[in-house]
Amino acid sequence: MVRGGNGFPIHVILVDSSTGRVVQSGPLSVLELMVTVIGGDFDEEAGENWTKEFFRSNEIRGRDGKMPLLTGDLSVILNKGIGRLHAITFNDVSSWTRSGKFRLGVKTATACCEGIRVLEGTSNAFAVEDESIILEMEYA
Repeated sequence: MVRGGNGFPIHVILVDSSTGRVVQSGPLSVLELMVTVIGGDFDEEAGENWTKEFFRSNEIRGRDGKMPLLTGDLSVILNKGIGRLHAITFNDVSSWTRSGKFRLGVKTATACCEGIRVLEGTSNAFAVEDESIILEMEYA
């Protein structure tokens, strides 16, 4: 099961890029997000402001003939701009990827708030060596 440093739960925080503050009210503060896996070298290729299409093109689904790469509760619902990842498990190691590492990502589950772009979140890169791992991660 995926956990943060010292076994603590992993939190996702939605921050307004113009103020640097957590989005605590309004429709964005209660968004539903989906957890996904992206390549460990994503930041090196993406820079700081990528498109939805670029993010999606870097999602990793898993290898043919194997179980889904990530299983469990892949939905996170924000409450006052903060959500928590729940029971998520990797079903494969990361050594077969180009970088040898994965990143967790979060993206909006549905279209929201016309004219406002919610940038996807990414964790730090990490290796999965035995399909059970404790992660130290921060979401940007």
